[in-house]
Amino acid sequence: PMTIGAFYFMQQAHTLSVERLSVISPVGHILLSPITFTIQTGEVLYITGRNGVGKSTLLSAVADYAVDIAGKVTLDDKLKEAYTEKDWQSLVC
Repeated sequence: PMTIGAFYFMQQAHTLSVERLSVISPVGHILLSPITFTIQTGEVLYITGRNGVGKSTLLSAVADYAVDIAGKVTLDDKLKEAYTEKDWQSLVC
């Protein structure tokens, strides 16, 4: 299993929410099982787990537009897809 953490969050007051986020490879392998969490400005969380449990996949799915995801990622109740890639990354990365 994976434990959430290792995000240090943005400078302004924001809430990042991840709801039932999952990643499945093009050939149907589950790379990340559905996960839900919320991070508020100033919170420091961590991600731990054995090799291959999805730590990097989770971070990529939240931060990157190149990763195909199922589920919902929002910043202050606004869907990730509503932001340009540049704006999203400037706020979240």
